[in-house]
Amino acid sequence: MNKENDKKLSVLKKSLLVESFAIILLVVLLFIQCLQKNNADGKIAGQKASEKETAIDEKSEIAEKAALREASLEEAAVGETAVEKAASKQNSVEVAAVEKAASKQISLEEASSKQTSLEEAGLSVVKKSESIALENENTGSEATDQEAPSETLENKETEKTEKLDSFFDSFTDSEKEASKDDLIENAAKLAREVLEKDPTNDKAYYFVAQEELKKRNYELAMQALTQAIEFNKVNYLYYYDSGKVSFLRKDFPKAAAQFEESIRLKDDFAPSWYNLGLTRLKMNMLEEALSAFKRAVSVKDDYEKGWLETARAYKRLKDFNNAINSYKRVIEINGRNLSAIMELGSLYFDECKFVDAEEMYKEALGHLNSGEEQILTKYNLSIVLIEDKKYEEARTYAWEAYDRKDVVKTDNERANITYNYGLVLELLENFQSAIEVYKEALTYNPLHVRARINLANLMMKTEEDCEKALSMLEQLYSENPQNLTVLGNLAYASFKSGAYDKAKTYYLLLIENDKENWEAYLNVVKCFIQLGDSENALRYLAYLNSKAPDFKKSEVENLLNTLL
Repeated sequence: MNKENDKKLSVLKKSLLVESFAIILLVVLLFIQCLQKNNADGKIAGQKASEKETAIDEKSEIAEKAALREASLEEAAVGETAVEKAASKQNSVEVAAVEKAASKQISLEEASSKQTSLEEAGLSVVKKSESIALENENTGSEATDQEAPSETLENKETEKTEKLDSFFDSFTDSEKEASKDDLIENAAKLAREVLEKDPTNDKAYYFVAQEELKKRNYELAMQALTQAIEFNKVNYLYYYDSGKVSFLRKDFPKAAAQFEESIRLKDDFAPSWYNLGLTRLKMNMLEEALSAFKRAVSVKDDYEKGWLETARAYKRLKDFNNAINSYKRVIEINGRNLSAIMELGSLYFDECKFVDAEEMYKEALGHLNSGEEQILTKYNLSIVLIEDKKYEEARTYAWEAYDRKDVVKTDNERANITYNYGLVLELLENFQSAIEVYKEALTYNPLHVRARINLANLMMKTEEDCEKALSMLEQLYSENPQNLTVLGNLAYASFKSGAYDKAKTYYLLLIENDKENWEAYLNVVKCFIQLGDSENALRYLAYLNSKAPDFKKSEVENLLNTLL
């Protein structure tokens, strides 16, 4: 705007200058006209002076004749003296007349000369005025031509800056990552052009950082953000994105500090709180992370990601009721959030709420068409149905997962799916088929503990190869001495094979590590009976009856009657 005003002022000055010269020219012309009039008057005066001079000459002749006549009349009396006086008088008259005429002529010549000088001066002024006007016109044209490129360049730079500002507003207003990605490429290119002329433009550095971040050039992204902050220390987004870069570089303390600074500048920006929560999780600050997540959803109630992380934090802290409510809030916001649906199903399963868990997994299947996620969801649903003793329905989903197990990515997942199908077959007492499926599971993962245990137990039950089954469990126990499930199965297999002393040892060891394992108490009593140790059998049986009077009550009473 200032440049346009300066241009207008320059044109106005030039216009005033031309008008001033025009006025001067007009005055000069008027003056010349006056001189011309005076010249005419001078000529008339000259003619009159000439006529007067002629008259004087005539008078002189008359006077001369009169003098001669007077001289002849008075010749005697006067003689030579009279003649001399007459001549002297005549000379005086002639000299006076000539001097006067000459004086008049000189005045006319001076006037004419002065007029000529003025006319020349006027013409000179006119020419000079025209020359100045033309010069000014040319100068103005040249100046305009010179200023135009400069002003055009400045206008272009202004347009670039304004366009960059527009990109920035659109970028910060957009909540869709796809829209932001579309903006970054064009904005970053423009930003680099702006920085060539203005190396202090913070928004330009910000877009350069976004481009480098998209390319995963974290070092360059951080350098650009540092420059943006240097030229604008109060923009919360610069600290927020710096925190994201530090997080990706695994510098979690620095990331936390940057998110906190972003929050200090703008405490109602939910993503800053959310990312601060994620950072604190990485720093093993679970309570502080939950606090940040809760603040994020209080700022933005429909913040889906914030509620999901809030639910997960509650779950880790064993606050299952709040975890369930938070998962439900996620599903209210987005009924197709499969992570929330399946995690809530899993939480219901852990809480033995099998009906609710079944509902969640079936809801998830309603949103899945095919692929790995669908297979794993059917697998999880079959587990829930097994726990709810719905074996026939469980077999349907277990089979569908097993039939398409090649879709999943890892052998360990394939082993789990195969084992689960074998378990359903075992529960439906299809033992031979279950044995074959368990063996298949071990081809995917030879160290699969549950498949090895169940295979050994089925081999013992069907008497397919009891010695081999016992050997498998002993090997498994040597690999997993802290696994009480393996120990319990080894004790049972030993008892079934008639190795009562070994079985007794394993059961006592199991009781030592699990003092409320009432099944182990009952089975060790049976070992003592088989070994003929009625005293210890009665002692352990009495303890079991006093601590768990309702556990297998009729069987315990029968054993007591036998011992007594």
